[in-house]
Amino acid sequence: MKNIVGKVNRLWRRVNWQYYWGDPLDVRYFICAQLSALKNKKVLDIGCGNGIMLSCLDESNEAHGLDTDGEALRLARELLGSRAILEKNSWEALGESQKKYDVVLLVHLLELIAGDQRLSLLTTARRILKDDGRLIFTTPNRLNAYYRDNYAKLDEKELRHLLESAGFSGKIYGWNPFPI
Repeated sequence: MKNIVGKVNRLWRRVNWQYYWGDPLDVRYFICAQLSALKNKKVLDIGCGNGIMLSCLDESNEAHGLDTDGEALRLARELLGSRAILEKNSWEALGESQKKYDVVLLVHLLELIAGDQRLSLLTTARRILKDDGRLIFTTPNRLNAYYRDNYAKLDEKELRHLLESAGFSGKIYGWNPFPI
């Protein structure tokens, strides 16, 4: 994990040095470690930003990124070069897509989507995943004292309901060691 933290921090400083990415307990480091172990998978990062998550993938993977922010995509192109197919578009553009992915990433995106659109986003993610595909996502826990009064954030019960309504099953893993 220490190698992942160092690698990500070097990349982050290179493409987005003016912003803070997180401390070593940030869940994104854990996700990068998981992504680095993937081989020969087709991965879509919805809301890919500057491409840091996609940069953690082994080159045997087929990386795709989608974001609405042109400047973030410019940074992602600078970072990833030809290693990823990047598109300036919203997740809603995936509505009729017939592409299937092994992994779909939603890293710190769900809480930014309007409440009435969250189910649609998750339903779209489920539809474009292969039958044995994995959804990897992060979202702040509203039960954390820092977010307690922020109703754009979700608690586990709300999140579980959304995921089940979108057709997902499985375990929700917590990461933050200080949930309250």
